[in-house]
Amino acid sequence: MPDRSHSAISGTKDFGCARNTVTRYLREGGALPFKKPVRRSAFDGPDDWLRERFFRHEGNADVIRQELSSEHGVVIGLRSVELRVRQWRRELKAQKRATVRFETPPGRQLQIDFGHPRMMPLAMTDEAE
Repeated sequence: MPDRSHSAISGTKDFGCARNTVTRYLREGGALPFKKPVRRSAFDGPDDWLRERFFRHEGNADVIRQELSSEHGVVIGLRSVELRVRQWRRELKAQKRATVRFETPPGRQLQIDFGHPRMMPLAMTDEAE
């Protein structure tokens, strides 16, 4: 960046940008990082409520969206709710996978396989002959 002796007009020719931009850069001492504006969100406030409902409804964002509308009067799109609860999906998946194995010694527990839910007609088996 040129020192203060350079004018804004010569800076526009050197850098190919607007005179206002060059003036601001000279005043600030260089380029400043972008400041993200702070905006209000429909989700400001009910974070604990949102998290509790997310786990209660096993990650169903549409049900959460409907409850936001009925209980808080917040009408919002499904995708917005999905993006907001995205941070908790990994935790929900881990909770679903986490199971406690229950092992018993041999001979203490019975496992039964009931087979197919439909029975074959007698005419299709070998016993019909």
